[in-house]
Amino acid sequence: MNTHRIILLFLLLSSSFISKADTVDNYQIYINNILVRNDSGLPRNFITLDKSVSNSTIDVYLNHCTGGAKNRRIVIFSKGKSRVIGWQFQDEEIVRLMSISIHRLWEKIKDNDTYEMYYYDDQTTEGRFLTSFKILR
Repeated sequence: MNTHRIILLFLLLSSSFISKADTVDNYQIYINNILVRNDSGLPRNFITLDKSVSNSTIDVYLNHCTGGAKNRRIVIFSKGKSRVIGWQFQDEEIVRLMSISIHRLWEKIKDNDTYEMYYYDDQTTEGRFLTSFKILR
């Protein structure tokens, strides 16, 4: 009887190591290796891009609970929901990090309006809002 309990415990523990740890989609956004936004809106719910970060990158890590996202894209929209610029990234299984050149944003966006960043992939066809931001010149 004690052997059955040990086997049952072993099976339960081994199945927990096989299962995926993440059960919800989550993301983090970094600039200069500093967390500026995550899926709960912390530490900021709005990003300001000033001259001090103009040569840096916005690094986005987005993890799907199901894993393996393909056809990953980040798109920047104006307040009027017009597409301003977009980036295509490798599949999540190949490279998790998605980096966006802030300098490229500075070249494309010439005003001080607020813009929105959305994420898309083969599983998120409606898009997922990541953050709002403004470029301060």
